[in-house]
Amino acid sequence: MKFTCVIIAHRLKSIKKSDRIYVLNEGKMIEEGTHDVLINKQGHYFNLMNSQENLTDNDEKSQNTPQIKDVEEMKEKIILQDDSKQNKDETP
Repeated sequence: MKFTCVIIAHRLKSIKKSDRIYVLNEGKMIEEGTHDVLINKQGHYFNLMNSQENLTDNDEKSQNTPQIKDVEEMKEKIILQDDSKQNKDETP
């Protein structure tokens, strides 16, 4: 059974296996093809895919590092770390 499904996607990973991908820019179709064809063209789709992959990599890295919301919180963390170092140095 054949059917047509139109998917509007912001996460390009979700459409990688589509039979045909149309890339729109300001309401005009600027590229079309399969994922592999569009990647090999190194055009708009290629650039979007690379920028999303970089964002994903950065998101994964940022999840591993503690988030500091403001300068005061950062100062508190530094003071707490410094106090814990002094306590270790004072123990015989």
